[in-house]
Amino acid sequence: MWQNYQISEQFPSQKEEAEMDLMLFTKKEYWLFHLRKEEILPVLVKDDNGNILSYWCFYKSSNEIRTPFSAPYFKPFISRTSSFLIQFEVVKGYLKSNYNQKVYFAFLKSLMDEYEFFKSNIQSVDIGTVLSVDKADFSRAIVNDRKSRKLNSLLKDRSFKTELVRKNDWKETYELNLSWRIEKGHQNFISSELMRNLKLKFPQNYQAFHLINSDKVVGTVFFVKIHSEFLYVYSLITNPKYDAKEPSLLLWNAVYNWAFENKILFIDMGTSMLSNKSINKELLSYKLKIGGKCYRKYNVEC
Repeated sequence: MWQNYQISEQFPSQKEEAEMDLMLFTKKEYWLFHLRKEEILPVLVKDDNGNILSYWCFYKSSNEIRTPFSAPYFKPFISRTSSFLIQFEVVKGYLKSNYNQKVYFAFLKSLMDEYEFFKSNIQSVDIGTVLSVDKADFSRAIVNDRKSRKLNSLLKDRSFKTELVRKNDWKETYELNLSWRIEKGHQNFISSELMRNLKLKFPQNYQAFHLINSDKVVGTVFFVKIHSEFLYVYSLITNPKYDAKEPSLLLWNAVYNWAFENKILFIDMGTSMLSNKSINKELLSYKLKIGGKCYRKYNVEC
């Protein structure tokens, strides 16, 4: 099938990339930031008239080809969403014919309506949550009455305030975030130095708030504008000593307000999976109570 298309191992041009309205995790500059050029395998599929039908990008190692890299998932560009399955087959066929390696994909359920087709190839399923930014304020988005009342109570507490993290405080604030993640037994995927460099490279995309109580930082949230309509929350965490007061609600409130002001439509609240691939039921329940909706990400091996 793939022989019927024009397939090249190259990135789209800057003009083409702009027209495709790609997510940050799909863009050339994001991949080149993380990997050497020889480790990256872009795949561009065109028809006979030179029109782009799909665009994919992979990390290429000695024994496997994988997407995404240093991102929660990869969203390929598909000119017509209904042709996803065809384009997947085209790219899979091309890679299997030209490279003697296993190929791994991570896709959102929204792309995989033909679930039965992928069923035998699914390695694992991750659960995430997404929050729609369709209310004027966060308290109205929360579906659990107790959480909504708690947020309103915290907003009246003048000892708490949230502020955007300044560039000069970025590294120090993230190290505080890491220390609390370690204390709570969370996985850490991004080092302090890498997060600092990501902020320098993509200053408008990488943002953070810190939560201050009586002049002391007691919580932080780091999030990424991955598209004009989407935010991805990488890490939201509070000082364990303050958890009983549920100050994390104030950080979610700050992110929601930032999203609303910047015309963001959806907030990806991040994964709810543990390191052993089981579901963190407590975290998932919390996100659902504050307005999140479940989604599935399928990890596929071919």
